[in-house]
Amino acid sequence: MRGLGKGIREFKDAKDNVKNELEEGMKQVDKDQEIRDLRKQLDQQKQQG
Repeated sequence: MRGLGKGIREFKDAKDNVKNELEEGMKQVDKDQEIRDLRKQLDQQKQQG
């Protein structure tokens, strides 16, 4: 049973790592979209002014 418990723990740790990496990737995508939006706003202001 000791081996099974260790395997379950390793699986849980791996699952948590994947979850964390996905969340970090989603944050980066949000930041990238925010930067694109800001650049678009700046371009629009340049065209108006």
